[in-house]
Amino acid sequence: MSYQVQLQKSKQETRIKEFVLENPNISVQQSVEFMRKLTAVAISTISFLRNVFPSSAFATKKLDGTKIWLLKGTDDIPATHTLISWIKGAFEAVRAHILKKMVLVIEKPDEGITLEVYSFTFSYNFEEISCQLLNEETGHQLLVKSKNVPDNIKRAIQQLIRSVLVSVQGLKPLPSNCELSMRLEFNENVPVDFELPKFFTVVDSLDINFPPEAHTIKLGKVESKFTAIALSTKTVLNKEYENPEDEFVQPSQPEVESPTRFVDNDIHNTNQFPPAEATALTETMSLVSLIEKEISCICECNNELSAVIKCCSCRTYQHKACYKLSDDQERPQHICVNCHEPNSSDKACTDVELIGNKNRKFEALYRRALVHCLTTVRVSSKTFTDLLELPKQMALKIFNKLENDGFLRPGKSPSRSVKTEHLRENAFNNYFGPSSVAQLELMDTDENALVRSSNDIEIISLKRTQNLDDDYPMGQQKRFKYASNQRQYNIQPCP
Repeated sequence: MSYQVQLQKSKQETRIKEFVLENPNISVQQSVEFMRKLTAVAISTISFLRNVFPSSAFATKKLDGTKIWLLKGTDDIPATHTLISWIKGAFEAVRAHILKKMVLVIEKPDEGITLEVYSFTFSYNFEEISCQLLNEETGHQLLVKSKNVPDNIKRAIQQLIRSVLVSVQGLKPLPSNCELSMRLEFNENVPVDFELPKFFTVVDSLDINFPPEAHTIKLGKVESKFTAIALSTKTVLNKEYENPEDEFVQPSQPEVESPTRFVDNDIHNTNQFPPAEATALTETMSLVSLIEKEISCICECNNELSAVIKCCSCRTYQHKACYKLSDDQERPQHICVNCHEPNSSDKACTDVELIGNKNRKFEALYRRALVHCLTTVRVSSKTFTDLLELPKQMALKIFNKLENDGFLRPGKSPSRSVKTEHLRENAFNNYFGPSSVAQLELMDTDENALVRSSNDIEIISLKRTQNLDDDYPMGQQKRFKYASNQRQYNIQPCP
């Protein structure tokens, strides 16, 4: 066999396997599985960035062009099985539609100090679960035929993962004497026969106490027809950037060029923790791997740490913020500046003010900086050096403009607090336009509101039936509200 053929075969064998994430609007069960995979990806990525486990416990994947890390169950690190078991156990309560919140807590238990929490809040659309969709003319039940994930859900996933990456990487390293635990909060409708997941015990409260200087950041929300999940974090470990020259060092992680099994099929029991089942874990941790986008934008910072939109003409991607679009805004036909044709209505640039604007690069970068400021509590010039990959002089120019525009609180530290409310009320009207402000207001609606429509279903009309779904009967109620993993199973992050 020739060297070229061997090399080609080797590349084919090491190609990253792509997983298909199916439409969560198809059924209740599909929606729960979708949320389980997304939660597993978020927890894995947080665990990697916070150095909870060594880098060898993770596999590197791509999610829509963004690097993520997936936790593998490994006998060498028994605590990986513990965290996976927590996730699986919590989702038994999600399947029963009784889990309200799953909280990862990092604390110094001996000192009673909470350092940071990651809260996953679940909500359920019982009105949709308790009725069938019928065609009024035929009386037959309507089905969702498309298996593709709707675009609005894809965008929400991208925004959630980006927010996790940007926000978590901006935190100080964890101290050596901290522990990771999980707390659960239940809804009021807990059936009498529901058993707490293994390793968990009933407690009186979530018992999370933060000092006044702790900050809460909403990282994102993903909604399907039947379920929704919102992720937020609260921490006292925001990086102060006392030395702007210091670089934030991520945990070392080799690139994984081949598909990695999340658990070996022949895993043996450890002394402390039972291993997770291989099949179930693979289902939990698998997520779609999508092709990287080709980004060509006026800001000349061609990474995808901001929401993007595809040009209908050249098929390349641009950052939405650079074209005065908020992350959730869509256009039926987006045209970039390079494809603009002044005498063609079909080829008019999305933001015609960019045409001939000699300062458009800086303005685009500044809009991206404004969007980022909505997802964090403190920024410095180094924030934009890292985030936008800018020279220090340009990053400092953006930071100074934020300060001059009144979007940062005054102070002597190189890192400044963001005046979030002032930013929302003024920045987007001035630098994006009224349509983006309206879209921003929609993003701030009730966290528990659920999407009640789907483009994948063609419905003449809906006829509701009053019978509850037989698969989800409501039993008698009991009173426990909170649960926590047993203290002896707390996880100590690696040094």
